[in-house]
Amino acid sequence: MFLGAGHRLGPYEILAPIGAGGMGEVYKARDTRLERTVAIKILREPLAGNAERRERFEREAKALSQLNHAHVCTLHDVGNQDGIDFLVMEHVPGESLADRLLKKPLPARQALAFGIQIADALDAAHRLGIVHRDLKPGNILVNEAGVKLLDFGLARLVAPESADSGSPDSRLDTKHKPLTSEGAILGTFQYMAPEQLEGKTADFRTDLFALGVVLYEMLTGQKAFSGKSQASLIAAILEHEPEPISKLAPLSPRSLDRIVTRCLAKDPASRWASAHEVRELLSFVAEEEGTVSSAPVARAGWARILPWAVAASAIAAAVGVLAFVRPELPAASPVGHFVIVPPEDSAFVPTLYVRDLAISPNGEHLVYATLGGGNLFVRRLGETAISFLGPSGVTAVDPFFSPDNEWVGFSGPGGWKKVSVRGGPATTLWSTSELPLGSSWGPNDQIVLATQERETGLLLLPAGGGEPRVLTRPDASRGERDHQWPEFLPDGKAILFDIVSDRNETRVAVLSLATGDQKVLIPDAANARYVETDERGYLLFAALGTSSTTRTETA
Repeated sequence: MFLGAGHRLGPYEILAPIGAGGMGEVYKARDTRLERTVAIKILREPLAGNAERRERFEREAKALSQLNHAHVCTLHDVGNQDGIDFLVMEHVPGESLADRLLKKPLPARQALAFGIQIADALDAAHRLGIVHRDLKPGNILVNEAGVKLLDFGLARLVAPESADSGSPDSRLDTKHKPLTSEGAILGTFQYMAPEQLEGKTADFRTDLFALGVVLYEMLTGQKAFSGKSQASLIAAILEHEPEPISKLAPLSPRSLDRIVTRCLAKDPASRWASAHEVRELLSFVAEEEGTVSSAPVARAGWARILPWAVAASAIAAAVGVLAFVRPELPAASPVGHFVIVPPEDSAFVPTLYVRDLAISPNGEHLVYATLGGGNLFVRRLGETAISFLGPSGVTAVDPFFSPDNEWVGFSGPGGWKKVSVRGGPATTLWSTSELPLGSSWGPNDQIVLATQERETGLLLLPAGGGEPRVLTRPDASRGERDHQWPEFLPDGKAILFDIVSDRNETRVAVLSLATGDQKVLIPDAANARYVETDERGYLLFAALGTSSTTRTETA
């Protein structure tokens, strides 16, 4: 069906065709009553007699009628005339994101801005129980004001509370149809989640997969998944992982690798919990691009961490520093940027399981060791000079500072030792052949540490030296295998640490030294660190995961 200029649908006068929109044709029109330009979408004539297509067209009207969002195209009216079903929508000048991406990838800042707006629009839809199911660049309009999400023709109306449950209410109508049957696959192949392709449950997390694909394409200019045929494309989505964004777009923030990778998890349960969470993560990256950030917690309220814990982290490739995302902070002090280059024939190790860098509590000194344990190097922040700690250097791993900033503790051949931040001979604190899995020097002049000896738990060592005493033991009845990476909280009365299970699942917990009580704060996380700045406290942690047999995600 083609409507020529001057054709009228009620009070709407057709001006010119705009293009196709999903199951419909879209026209620019004039609302003669309100004297405004609108967009009219009509159901294509070959589809008008198809009951299923008409139902989807009506579903789009219902979905749009519930949404009132700055980044969703607004529905003004709905009607039927001479057998023509039509929707009257906000007319938004601009081009589709698909057309924009034909030119070149977007700059990271623009991709982040668009991603935040798309995620915000999805969040609004999901809160109303609306799953888009056909998110792709062709359904996203771009102009100077940002983006507008279009085409809810495949939207599924479900109960809002099923957003995280993947309940039967959110299943595709065509779940039991073969992939080759008409209408069995709802959406566009390259942006479809594995569960859509397999005819399984499709819920709000299905949109998060498509969002990840769109983010990937905006940042790299390439499709996340491709194939020479429909079959090879489906196989790529079901079985393969795309190249890391950081490899194709080296200047993009590295934390985007993890955000997008989790969106693209094959298992819906391993994706982010909501579009709101993705929007927050992208917002934090946009605010703190290239800097370390964190999630806030009341300074005196570290025991109330869990309710706000939504931060996620990435591992910085340069020096193995964890980079974190966080909500809005008060005005920050100027940020200094510098590069630490490892000595010749050596390297740094960006991993969650080696901690070879420490910053003094007063922020004046940086101490680091090199790959596999090597000399300790110290650098005063704001200066370029780098020095050995010790006349001939000290073989060390896992450096950590004393609360008074005067000493650097570490583990080396023969056990745990300490050396003055100004250099000099090292003093042995505990002679042992055991290797470290984290150490922290508390304000009570005690050092809490963990070793790689299985099932030993946490140990408490006097800062003056001696034999450590056992502080915790893993509880085998709860499936605990080890306690690792301890960190004293500022008052010295409690310790953050990791509980590792027999299934290699990791949780961040807190131990009260007064009572011995333990409490899990953050599941599926590790390496928690508490820091204070501007009279506020922040918890930095790495979000982790396990194998595909569990519900958690990979880091």
